[in-house]
Amino acid sequence: MAIGCSWFSGRIRPAGREEQVLHAMKGSLWVDDNPNRLTEISGQLMDEVRFGGGFLGHLDKSGTFDVKQEPVRWQSSLGSAAH
Repeated sequence: MAIGCSWFSGRIRPAGREEQVLHAMKGSLWVDDNPNRLTEISGQLMDEVRFGGGFLGHLDKSGTFDVKQEPVRWQSSLGSAAH
């Protein structure tokens, strides 16, 4: 199931750095119905985000991101010990 989302609202003033980024982005979420897990999130910054007035850092407008969760198979590289 894919969900389009936009957290932008002119009435909400973000309190922290994470909220500043969420406030400036729009994107999509993908949720696997079984077992109700977030499988992918992608988005784009609609506004520049500045930290400390830009002195501490900034994220450019139109920056994009894509995060995908996939199953990982564990395989040990260690052999069994010889007796």
